[in-house]
Amino acid sequence: MPTVSQAPFFWLLFVAAFVALVAGFLTKRRQTEFWTAAVFVFALWGTRSIRNTAYAAVLIPFFLADLIRAWNRNNIVDREWRRVAWVAALALFFFPAKHEFEKPWPRQTVRENRFPFGACKFLKQHGLVGTLYNSYHFGGAIEWSFGHALPIFMDGRYLFQPLLVEHGRLDQALMTDPTPDGWQRFLARYDVDIAINEYGPLETIPSRRRTPFSFASANLMFPRTQWALVYWDDASLVFLKRGTRFETAIRQWEYTAVWPYNLAQMETLLQSNNVDMNVLASELKRNAAEVPRSYIRQRISDLSKAAAHVD
Repeated sequence: MPTVSQAPFFWLLFVAAFVALVAGFLTKRRQTEFWTAAVFVFALWGTRSIRNTAYAAVLIPFFLADLIRAWNRNNIVDREWRRVAWVAALALFFFPAKHEFEKPWPRQTVRENRFPFGACKFLKQHGLVGTLYNSYHFGGAIEWSFGHALPIFMDGRYLFQPLLVEHGRLDQALMTDPTPDGWQRFLARYDVDIAINEYGPLETIPSRRRTPFSFASANLMFPRTQWALVYWDDASLVFLKRGTRFETAIRQWEYTAVWPYNLAQMETLLQSNNVDMNVLASELKRNAAEVPRSYIRQRISDLSKAAAHVD
């Protein structure tokens, strides 16, 4: 729900529209009857959610302008008041602009470590296509990168809300029953065989004493017995479904010794000598060639050095 501090301009328009409607009916302007239903709907819709407040701006100002023009025909609004209105409108326009210009300019156009551009590049480079699953907020970047060549699973548009509801239920179920069954049924329903996924949203799912470390979402969404990790950077992970379709790609590109999405698991495996250190070194070297800078790779490297020192 939008508060006055969150959406001051919406509430200013809301009050102005209410006052104008009352004044319009009192002065018996036919424009008031024409606009009333639309103004009421847009104003009421804006009060339901802060995302809806912008819609009022495409209608209420035009209603006010139409009504003021009607009054002006009968000299109800004289020239001086029109000047005041213009000054007020310009002030309201530049007030938020001033706030934006006070912010420091970004040093880079796009923060590459927040978007799956590396994952998209990897899939393009190796010609890997399939039925894609992607994290919700990755959809726009993936669609921009691939166009129609790799249809996205979902993006930030509201029409995907039912999928988000189902995601929420699946994530909630993981907290009480940390098994991959629910997510595997969900992915199988849509015949997903390739995924560009984020690291979260859940990073510490209780393992119920099944392991000495907590699970991350990726552990249960893409268990390594059924999915192969073939690319990772600080923003995203690429998994391929095990099977004949990606058999060659998995054999060539799978990471078998590294678990970037669960560093607690990585540390446990290293301390218990369940990681082939030569394979790990080779995979970290390969990742460095694909991803020049990586905080997660540095963390894994530090963990491996610490484990070697203990030994």
